[in-house]
Amino acid sequence: MTAIADRTLQSELHDLVMPLLSRWKVPGIAIATWQDGQIREAAFGTANLEAGHPVTPGTVFQIGSITKVFTATAVMQLVDAWRIDLDAPVVRYLPDFRLSTPEATGALTVRHLLTHHTGFWGDDFTDRGSGDDALAKAVAALSGVRQLTPPGESWAYCNAGFQVLGAILERFHGKPVEDVIRDRVFKPLGLERTTFRVGEAITNPVAVGYNTLTTTEPEVARPYAITRAMAAAGTIMGTVGDLLKFAAFHLGDGKANDLRLLSPGAVAEMQHEQVAAANMAPHWGLGWWIQDAAGTKTIGHGGSTNGHRALLTIVPEKRFACAMLTNGSNGAAVYNRVERHLLAEAGAPRVDPQEGRLPGAAMANLAGRYHAPGGDITVGADGDRLVIDTAVRNALTGAEYAAPTRRAAAIGDTEFVIKDTEMEGSRFDFLLHPDGTPRFLRLGGRLYDRVAHDAVTPLTPE
Repeated sequence: MTAIADRTLQSELHDLVMPLLSRWKVPGIAIATWQDGQIREAAFGTANLEAGHPVTPGTVFQIGSITKVFTATAVMQLVDAWRIDLDAPVVRYLPDFRLSTPEATGALTVRHLLTHHTGFWGDDFTDRGSGDDALAKAVAALSGVRQLTPPGESWAYCNAGFQVLGAILERFHGKPVEDVIRDRVFKPLGLERTTFRVGEAITNPVAVGYNTLTTTEPEVARPYAITRAMAAAGTIMGTVGDLLKFAAFHLGDGKANDLRLLSPGAVAEMQHEQVAAANMAPHWGLGWWIQDAAGTKTIGHGGSTNGHRALLTIVPEKRFACAMLTNGSNGAAVYNRVERHLLAEAGAPRVDPQEGRLPGAAMANLAGRYHAPGGDITVGADGDRLVIDTAVRNALTGAEYAAPTRRAAAIGDTEFVIKDTEMEGSRFDFLLHPDGTPRFLRLGGRLYDRVAHDAVTPLTPE
C-alpha cells in the first residue's frame, strides 16, 4: 500500500473545501482516499490557529466514535476464537453486571451491544478518574441508568454499550482495553500514529479542537480529552492515512501483514445488515453503520468529540474508502459535502430522499415537548415543515446552549430530514404508541421522551 501526497486531489478538492471551511468556521480538514491499495491524501486549513500550524495528511485528530469499529474488531476476534457467543447474555462474561431491572440484565446480549439495541440511555460522560478502574466504575453505574425499552426492541445509539464491550475485552485479556486494542489491532495493522493516549499523540503534529457551534469565531474546545472511561467508545486519536489502513483491512479477508486477525466470515458478519436502525443509517452491522449510495452498499462510522468531527466511509463493491478528519464542531457540515463528491467520483452517489407532505393533523400530533438527559426539544409545525428548537447540555463539558432553530421536511409518515443549519441532511423520526400518539422523538440516534409542556424545566431560560 502506497501513501502519496497527491497534488491532483488537493487541486480537485480545493474549490469545494475552502468555501465550506469558511462558511462553517471549521479551521481545517485532512482528507484521504483509498482505491485498490493506493492512498491519496490532501489537507486544508489550520491545525492550530494560535500557532498558525497548517493541517497536513500526518496531523493527528480525534476520531471519536469511529473507535467503536476498532472495539468491535477486537470483540470479533474473541468470537472467532470461540471464547464468546454474540447471542449469549452479557452476564455470562461479566457475572456482576447489572442493569436497572433483572429482566433487562438477563436479556442483554453481546449482539445487542454491538448493534445499539441495549434500550438504556448511553451518554454518561462522567469522569471516573484516570486509573485502570475507570471503565469498571462506569459499567457498575449502569445499574442506576433508566431502561427506556427492553433490549432488542428499539434501536438507539448507545456509547455505554461499548463501555460494556470494553469491560468484556478487559476480562478476557487481563489488561486495560486500550492495551488490548493497541496490541491486537493497531500494531498488527501498522497504525504508527494511532493511539488512545494524549502523551503519545502529542509526539506528532496534533490538531487543536475548536468550538464552532455557539461562537461567532472558533474558540479552543476544552477539555481536549474525553474521560478515560469512554476509551472503548470514542477516545482514539490518529491520522487519515492510518484510518485508511484500517479500512483496507476490512476490505480484505481478515489478514494483515501475513497475520490473520479475523476470519473472512467475521469480516463479512460485521458488514452484514444485523438490525434496522434510524437517523444515522438505515441499518447497523456489528460496529459499522450501513447505508445506500445509488443502490450500492456503503459501510462506515462517524465521530464527534469536543471540537473534532470525523468520518470513515467504505464502498466494498467499488474497492473504495475515504476518511476525513476535522477540528471544528461544525465539521460534519463540511465532510458530508466532500463525501458526496468523493462517492460520486467513485460511482456510488448519495441519493436524497424523496420529500412528501403530511396532513396538518398528523403534523400537529407530532408537535410537543421531548426530553432526555441530554436536553429538551420543542417540536412545532409551520406549514409543511416541522420546526425544532433544542436546549442542549454538552455531555463532555456540561455547558448548556440553545441550538439554532431547524426546519425539517417529511420523508415518511414519521420520518423527517433537516433542511438547514449545520445538520442539513440529518434525519430523525418518531416512535409511536399503539394509539398513534408519540412515545419518543429519535434525534441523533437518541430517544427523547414525549412530555407535557410544563413537565420539564428547560435547560436555558425561555
